[in-house]
Amino acid sequence: MDYCLKQEVKRLMDIFEDSFINRNFELILEKRRNLYVNFELVKTVKDLKMNMIQWKSRACIKGDDEKILIKTRKKFNEFFKKDFSLEDLELIYELLGNEVNPDLCERFIDSDLNIEILKNYKCDNNG
Repeated sequence: MDYCLKQEVKRLMDIFEDSFINRNFELILEKRRNLYVNFELVKTVKDLKMNMIQWKSRACIKGDDEKILIKTRKKFNEFFKKDFSLEDLELIYELLGNEVNPDLCERFIDSDLNIEILKNYKCDNNG
């Protein structure tokens, strides 16, 4: 694991204070909700960001009570150093969640997570 990725993983673990790395070399962010990062699939900081967007955005908007969702959104925003609204996160999940559009996800990351990229994409694709 390179230095930059190591630093981002440490920062992510500080944000998800109960996180840990298990013997399968997975970063468990939230054990109860099964939020984790498989390090076999993450080799760069960009990979980590893509993984967070593609596989953790759902946990910000669905699947738990509102109190937990709010905490997860806060942590997601803290990791990305952004202030995404609930509406923004719904759009992120709709267009990028479950790895449905990796090319768009990469463009979104390369734009420093400019939400207008996703809004324009949705409009251009009859959304």
